Amino acid sequence: MYDIRSRFGPPTDWTVPPNRHAAGLTDNTLSWLRRVGLAGAGDGTIRRIRNYDPGGCVGRACPLTADREFLQAASDFMAWASSLDEMFDESRESLDRAQRLELAARMATFPEWSPPANAMERPHADAWPDVGARLLDLGRYAGAAWAERLVTVIRETFEVVLSSTPDGDVWATLEDYERLRPLEAGLLVYVPLVEIAEHICLPERVAADPRHRDLLEATGLIGGLVNDAASLAREDTGTPKFNAILIHRHHRHTSLEDSFEAIGRWNDATIGRFRQASRSLADDYGPPVPRYISGLQRLLAGMAQWHFESRRYNAGTRVS
Repeated sequence: MYDIRSRFGPPTDWTVPPNRHAAGLTDNTLSWLRRVGLAGAGDGTIRRIRNYDPGGCVGRACPLTADREFLQAASDFMAWASSLDEMFDESRESLDRAQRLELAARMATFPEWSPPANAMERPHADAWPDVGARLLDLGRYAGAAWAERLVTVIRETFEVVLSSTPDGDVWATLEDYERLRPLEAGLLVYVPLVEIAEHICLPERVAADPRHRDLLEATGLIGGLVNDAASLAREDTGTPKFNAILIHRHHRHTSLEDSFEAIGRWNDATIGRFRQASRSLADDYGPPVPRYISGLQRLLAGMAQWHFESRRYNAGTRVS
């Protein structure tokens, strides 16, 4: 038995109670999905999104803001991104490598998405102008640079997920994983929302600092490692998975217990890397960097808690 919560849980100084203003967000999001055509009859989308509980996820990830308009837009955005992720997963079965690269090339034009080529893509392309406009309006105080950060991280995540991760019948290396997982995990698409939740604007000189890139890479990697631990029970099928614990076991020929502990130590070291980059940036730049970093900490802690509680993973606290 492996205790996921104690080995991969967030530092206690990062954790706060969930947002009390998040009640009802998921129900509203399900109505939005129907309205924009992302909840087709019989496709299981409503069930999957209800289990995903984007409103609960937002309540965990952005626990301090009372801005209900932001919370609803963030919940809708998380549902849109989750549905898109499901589409990417399904494309591994329905599209060959060349077709997936064509899809990646089309999505490299995001947000224009020039043009969606099939019925699988079109509902997501059609839904983006609605939720995207709301997010961009909420972030207008932060200027064009913030909007570009949001669009860029979504576009870069598409590219990695569709064109860079190994095919399903090939085991990745841990080096592949460390290079790709920070973006592939998908957590970084939510980082721009931290600025809105905290009502700050990250100065461009901070955003462009290499230490900020290191901070974001650590953020994405922590998110990916926690996801791997929460997904372990359902992904340990004997076939290649982009899961650090299973990759470690495959290449190092260890027991699952030893690999679980080894990746737990990697997660600890990555948290240390996050703290080091945070201190360096905060010391050199001052406000609003400390508040931004606190927002990232709450995002990571909230996402971890959501993983442990969500019916999407049914991870509970232990796997055997």
